[in-house]
Amino acid sequence: MLLNRNVTRMAMTQAVSLGVYLAVKFYLSLLPYTSFIALLMTVFVPLFVLVLQKRACTVVEEDTRITYWFAFRYGVALFFYATVLLAFSQFVYFKYINPSYLQGVYAETMTVLEPYVTPEMMAELKANGGFSAMQMMFSSLALNSFCGVLISLFTSAVMMAG
Repeated sequence: MLLNRNVTRMAMTQAVSLGVYLAVKFYLSLLPYTSFIALLMTVFVPLFVLVLQKRACTVVEEDTRITYWFAFRYGVALFFYATVLLAFSQFVYFKYINPSYLQGVYAETMTVLEPYVTPEMMAELKANGGFSAMQMMFSSLALNSFCGVLISLFTSAVMMAG
């Protein structure tokens, strides 16, 4: 039981660095000239998670062999806590820093979709009005948590092989 508490505490602590990394990546992806840097940062997310997993597993159990599922569970917890920080920073951006961003993206999407959908469908889409900042936050939380599970499957396997 103590080991589980220590792992959760360590995942929360290290998730701050991953959450800040993901938040910087998010803010860089919004700027037109730094989107390539954000793309490179996306490629290095699994490597960053692997480094954090390795560090945690060597600190937690020095003389015991770490199992795949232990590393996987730690990676999922790490990514979930980091995703909570990222979702909060995205909510702040969409709600307070640039509230017109979501409406602009929605208007661009409607312009692109217009030739491909029927007028009735377009009227229904325009009646919905797009996403709110809260909906985007929960959508981001769910999507990034799922990606964290996939990344943890990969990084845990690499960690056990190495």
